[in-house]
Amino acid sequence: MQGNKVQAMWPNRGEDGKEVVAWSGFDYRENNDSPASAAADARFIAAARNLVPALRAALTAAEAERDALEISLDAANTAIGNMSIELSDMRVANGRLTARVATLTEMRDQSQRDYGDAVSRMEDMLSRAEKDEVRAEALREAVAYVSRRRETYHQEHGSYDYTTGVTEYPGTGDEYVAELEEIEEGITDLINQRSKAQEGGDA
Repeated sequence: MQGNKVQAMWPNRGEDGKEVVAWSGFDYRENNDSPASAAADARFIAAARNLVPALRAALTAAEAERDALEISLDAANTAIGNMSIELSDMRVANGRLTARVATLTEMRDQSQRDYGDAVSRMEDMLSRAEKDEVRAEALREAVAYVSRRRETYHQEHGSYDYTTGVTEYPGTGDEYVAELEEIEEGITDLINQRSKAQEGGDA
């Protein structure tokens, strides 16, 4: 029996044509013609038996390493699953945040549009109010002017007749005074009508 390096764990043929049984570091060449075959078999079996505990220990260590690897793999898969869940939650939260930002942006834009429209309406209202006030003031000035003209003509040309109780004017003065009074009353009516129309619009 020779201690050559292990090449296989099943019977094979050597260079000399004899069967070689390889077993963990021992090469046992079986020679059926040798009278020492039984002794060689015994030594081979004893060596093989001595290797069994080491093989069992190696197998146990390999199984323990396999179990540890399986535990590590399970832990890695669990961690990956948790990360996937967290990533999914982050995507959902990001979607909600994006939608909220879009809503706030739309609200801001709408508020700006509403504010701009309100400012425009107020400017229009103020412009119309200013124009209406200017017109009303012009009409009041016109009434005052006609009233002053009528009063001045009355003071300069009118004469009161105590017998009849009537103020008399020369020539067609009566018609002139009556025309001024009509103009004054007409402008006053126009002012009153515009005032009532504005009150109705405000209501």
